[in-house]
Amino acid sequence: MPFTRARIAATDVELQGRQNDGSILSTRSPRTTWSQHLKSLTPKLRLPLAILAGAAITAGTTYALVKHVQHLIANAQVSSDPSVWRNKARDDGYGACYSGCNNCHDMSFAYNACEKTARAIAPGIDWANRYPTECLEALGVIYKAEALTRRKQTYRNQLAVIILTIIAGVLGAIIVYRLWGRWFPAHLASPRWPSAPPPYIASTFPSRPKPRRKWPFFWRTAATASFLGRSHAYPCWGFSSNADQYFTHTNNTISGVVHGWTSSCHSVSYVCGSTCTSSGSSGPNGGGTTTTCTPDICYRDEEDEPPIFFVNWTLPRVQECGFKLVDNVESEVNLRIAHPLIERNWRVKISVDRYNLTDVTDPAVLCLWDIGNH
Repeated sequence: MPFTRARIAATDVELQGRQNDGSILSTRSPRTTWSQHLKSLTPKLRLPLAILAGAAITAGTTYALVKHVQHLIANAQVSSDPSVWRNKARDDGYGACYSGCNNCHDMSFAYNACEKTARAIAPGIDWANRYPTECLEALGVIYKAEALTRRKQTYRNQLAVIILTIIAGVLGAIIVYRLWGRWFPAHLASPRWPSAPPPYIASTFPSRPKPRRKWPFFWRTAATASFLGRSHAYPCWGFSSNADQYFTHTNNTISGVVHGWTSSCHSVSYVCGSTCTSSGSSGPNGGGTTTTCTPDICYRDEEDEPPIFFVNWTLPRVQECGFKLVDNVESEVNLRIAHPLIERNWRVKISVDRYNLTDVTDPAVLCLWDIGNH
């Protein structure tokens, strides 16, 4: 049975070929091991693991930051002493509403203070006292609540650091991606030999002369103007000296002054230089260089109206209240007409030497106060 043995033997081997002497070469069929599976799989995990690592870094640091901020907000505190907030209500609330400010740069300073005092509700108080304790306590509660809100907001602002956690996650993903590629390369890099540079071919284009510098049209036209535009008017200071106009009542009972310290300005844009850029090629065979320049625009404040303008604008209203203009007064005029819209709308401050001659406010003073309503 030689044929049968050869047939059986052939089932255990694979005929790979024959040598010159006719003998049969046989090898067993190769099997893929787990290590080979792992080697082929690890390069494919490069991108997923990098993404997971970056997401883990971002999620972990963000969670820790949010928990920290929540803890700070939950335990935020301000002073619990009522006298602290009563004093603040007296100085920043009622004091600012009654007295205003001296030459301050906020035309709504007194208006904002008076608006806040209007939010303090204290029924059944005696207004004979200028600073009733009930009003100070009611306004102090508002200042305390606002202080607590600001403190909590400062803690919430720390959440802006989340952007750094995102950046950290991206950097972590990049690092993991590159390290994984070095540890488990997908393919062995074959050696690369530098190729020879291309042969040098001299340019056949004739050289052109360097063109003249081109100036844009608006730059040429701007050179003939001192400014390019102006904006709407707004309050400004420091351009002209302050202005004062004294007045006294026709019966010489009450004196005062209209004080102006604010100017009206507008913003002017003007050319303050230029920025030039060059493009093209240079050299013996190049096509020349083109330079393009654009103007640099700067801004400055220019005064429209000085403080004396606003003083003169208010004087007709003062004269309608029965006052006449004088060069000076002998008494000290330091009692402000406490209407916040006078400073805000008329841009002046009106002060008198007294509010009343009897136990009630003088009608002339009430007339000055009414200027703020116009």
